[in-house]
Amino acid sequence: MPDEWVAVAVMLGAGAVLATVRRAVGRWGAIEFADAREEQLTHRLAVRVQCALADALPAVRNEIRHGPNQTDETLLKRAEYHYRQNLPEATPCRVYRDGVRR
Repeated sequence: MPDEWVAVAVMLGAGAVLATVRRAVGRWGAIEFADAREEQLTHRLAVRVQCALADALPAVRNEIRHGPNQTDETLLKRAEYHYRQNLPEATPCRVYRDGVRR
């Protein structure tokens, strides 16, 4: 009986690994860049703000659309600013100090 349990555990583990790899490849494969400049700026922004490429891409596309003749550094600074502005606000801590010493 233990040999059967080992075989079942190995098959379940292999299935979990395959599902994880498939999900990761599908997420990475979904990003399509318009050109090399957009790809380079997206990579630079993702490194700068420490986010995923898919999260950085809309900010870069927006800046390229609004100012295609701007320098890469200007586009990157503006994309970083707008990316940070569009992040959801952090929820405040709901812990209050009471005024009584214990």
